[in-house]
Amino acid sequence: LHSVIQAILISRDWCRDCGESDCMATMQLFLSSSWLEYFILCAICILLIFSSQALKIIMTILLVLVTIREVLQMLVSLKRYIFDLENMLEVGMLVISAILLYVPETSLAYDEEDLNSGCNIKRHLAAFAIVLAWATFITLVGRH
Repeated sequence: LHSVIQAILISRDWCRDCGESDCMATMQLFLSSSWLEYFILCAICILLIFSSQALKIIMTILLVLVTIREVLQMLVSLKRYIFDLENMLEVGMLVISAILLYVPETSLAYDEEDLNSGCNIKRHLAAFAIVLAWATFITLVGRH
């Protein structure tokens, strides 16, 4: 349901932007629009068609894109990158997201007899990732 609402809102914004201009400007707007909007719209369509099977692939693509962004920020100024709280929160989210995506639950299990222990650890890591995302958002809003 959330994916459908997101797709409707993106298409509504595109239509609203296109309705205020002529045909040539509409084509330029469509071609020069944000690649992130295109990716989100394609990801929503893929998720609606293939359900959760495509989720790991989409999350991997997003993880790679954010990692590239963080590496580029690091290359610009390493000292400023290391001492910025927001960057440390983002690196923490990247590491936790990678653990959640690629580390199997059996290797996280602390109890050989209880197979749910690995799943419980992943749930706790996912909750901590949500808290880190919230903290990153708060620092972003507070800065602007």
